[in-house]
Amino acid sequence: MQQEKKWKAVSEILKEQLSANKNAVFRVIGGSMKPLIMVGDSVIVESVKLTDLVAGDIILYFNGNTFCTHRFVRTINANNITKLITKGDRLKGFDEPFNEAKIFGKVIILLRENNKIDLRQGNYRLFNKMFGEILVLQWFVFKTGRHFKNYFNSNFNNSAIKLVAKIAVLPFCLSYKLFDYFLLGNSIFNKK
Repeated sequence: MQQEKKWKAVSEILKEQLSANKNAVFRVIGGSMKPLIMVGDSVIVESVKLTDLVAGDIILYFNGNTFCTHRFVRTINANNITKLITKGDRLKGFDEPFNEAKIFGKVIILLRENNKIDLRQGNYRLFNKMFGEILVLQWFVFKTGRHFKNYFNSNFNNSAIKLVAKIAVLPFCLSYKLFDYFLLGNSIFNKK
């Protein structure tokens, strides 16, 4: 309970600072956004409205336990509540959808050693936009494959048919892995 109060207080201070048109700097302690954002990098975050986010933007949000810096994919409507879909570049799956109140801001600048990388400029802006569009496609492929698998698993009891259903889902899973490999395996961000 004490930890929850501490996080709530920090969250309120951060939201107040960002809403006053000030930026905040955070040190990254996790590797979910490698190779673009490495452990030890710092990120500068500015306030953002949900309507201003586009697929590929990197946002800072509170996931219930800690602050998280992941890529915005899209919004969904769940029970008349708008929720966000995000994903860490190095993670296999998408994050649990969460509501807009958990967003703190958008990452605009990456600080690594003596380098300042403005994610709003040049190749980085283009990369984030392209990566965002591919993540939207990846999300649809992933969701379609999951629905296909669930349909066959729930409507057929025969183990041979279940095997065929698993094989049918394979192209969806393979395309998901290919996105990760080709976009992150040969990344332009591996330079340090």
